[in-house]
Amino acid sequence: MVWLVCFCLSVCSSGDISQKTGVTKEMSMNKSESVNYHRYGDMQASSSLRSAGAVTGEIIWQAASDSASGAAPIHLAIRDDLLVVGYGGYIEGRRRSDGEFRWGCEVAPNIDFDMNEKGIATLDETGFYNLVGYDGRPVEEVRLNFMVDDPYLVYADIEATEARYICYSLGKADLTPGEEPPPPYLVYARYGLNPRELIWTFHEEGVYLGACLSADEETVYLATPETIYVFPAGATSDMELARHRFGRHLSFSLDHEGDLLTFFETEEGRFLKKVRPDGAEMWQAAIPPGGEVRQPPASSVGGNVYLAAGSKIVIIKDGEVVREYESGAGNERIHISVLADNSVLVAAGTMLQHLGPDGEVLLNRKMPGELTCRPIMDNAGRVYVGGSAGLLCLE
Repeated sequence: MVWLVCFCLSVCSSGDISQKTGVTKEMSMNKSESVNYHRYGDMQASSSLRSAGAVTGEIIWQAASDSASGAAPIHLAIRDDLLVVGYGGYIEGRRRSDGEFRWGCEVAPNIDFDMNEKGIATLDETGFYNLVGYDGRPVEEVRLNFMVDDPYLVYADIEATEARYICYSLGKADLTPGEEPPPPYLVYARYGLNPRELIWTFHEEGVYLGACLSADEETVYLATPETIYVFPAGATSDMELARHRFGRHLSFSLDHEGDLLTFFETEEGRFLKKVRPDGAEMWQAAIPPGGEVRQPPASSVGGNVYLAAGSKIVIIKDGEVVREYESGAGNERIHISVLADNSVLVAAGTMLQHLGPDGEVLLNRKMPGELTCRPIMDNAGRVYVGGSAGLLCLE
């Protein structure tokens, strides 16, 4: 399975889908060997990790970025002994035991990455993408046509006979004088490779808010601020499409039971709602006003939901707000990861924090510099954070 992908190498020719080597289902990610392969943990955007343990905050090693731009990390991931660091335009691999630099490669500006069995996938918005092996060398190249101007690829699954992919467009970038900008679009497509023909496509005008896949990869969720669209990954007709509208959607994810968690606002206030895939409401919680939410609702296997709202973390259990925790981050963005024991790692400005399942503070340690991405934990209980001071590994 291929997620986000690529190097700026070539512009896609109209109507063409081609492969230079077969990217097949056998590449699907063995998630037990990897940590945080997606920016929000997984394709359900749950922001959860499989590890847990006590955190002291003591630094084991610290390393400066190798990026020539001096950018701060936006995404950390682990594959065996490799720590993969994304900077939005640059990716590097480091030995996670001591932070030793192994390799680095330039990618398209402002681009994140995902990982699969064969390598690291990173996006080129022109439609050409590569897999980079865990040794830093190119593995495979795939060309896709996304049917929109200036596309951003979100997800692709390419088998021997069919390609399925999600992309979106913010509108054409290189307008001529007097030319009206086209509206933004989001697209899900099933395209046959033998013979080459479009099987089915969802092509909808709207601003892209997010995309999720169910854990069995059988159901697709695509969202704009107005509508959440739900349909089978193998859909062949618009009759299979469901639409959910709850208000102005601000973010969404899937919890560990496969239900939709959507955060939205109406004239009455802000709410978090848990909804079955068929649209049946499980519960709705009123969320206190204040603070922008820029991370999808995080969830634990135990049923807790954590909403990072401004500098606060709102903890919801069974539809009830059970605690509001003030991180002290001020105007800085906070980033959270949920551990296997339902505790939470928090990057809040310059502070690394560890909260218990009920929001009790287990650690509040100042770091050298502002933290800029979600902290992660490996299976040995070591924590990795990134920020303006570079990369840190902590006990």
